Amino acid sequence: MDGRIQTGRKAVYLCSGLVYCSCGAKMHGLKSRRKGYEYHYYYCSAKCGAPVIRMEEVDAAATNYLKELLSTENQKKIAAALRKYQTGEKSQAENFNTIIKKRIGEKQREYDALMGNLKAGALPPKVVEAIGRQMQELQDEMDALRETTPPKDVTTDQITAWLEALKAAAAEKAFHLLVERIDVKEKTDISITSTLNSVLGEHGSGSRI
Repeated sequence: MDGRIQTGRKAVYLCSGLVYCSCGAKMHGLKSRRKGYEYHYYYCSAKCGAPVIRMEEVDAAATNYLKELLSTENQKKIAAALRKYQTGEKSQAENFNTIIKKRIGEKQREYDALMGNLKAGALPPKVVEAIGRQMQELQDEMDALRETTPPKDVTTDQITAWLEALKAAAAEKAFHLLVERIDVKEKTDISITSTLNSVLGEHGSGSRI
């Protein structure tokens, strides 16, 4: 989901970049005026001859789909899947801590060796100064490593609250996080695929007529 957060110029339309024509090409937004009224459409960027579709029809289908996608039942499945994923991450967290401890140990041995050099006997001031700088750098590196921690777990309640917030917003950010693509086969056939298909299976896709 982090990878799907869009950067740069803000999309003009709610589902910009997600709508595809039956020929496979992306559909772009079009605005026109007739008799003092403004109309918004999606048209095929490849100009394959497919008819345009009213933008509000696509937006309405996507909004309804998003609300159904984030139903109470599906939210439980999503939360369970993430918790299962996090359980698998436990071993990775343990490995992470082991690696950090190993690196701190290596730095500590370097530090102790430098300290031994200082205690070995009289050294020129420049050498003492250089060793002091190295020891300080090692100390700073060890302090930074000790403060490094793996990501904290996310609770089921936090996941549910986040999903509910997305469901209530039904905004551009939610669409671009949870909708993989919207396929317009005909004016009355809109098929939507979710980024959560691997979690929800058939519940992650839907058609609106």
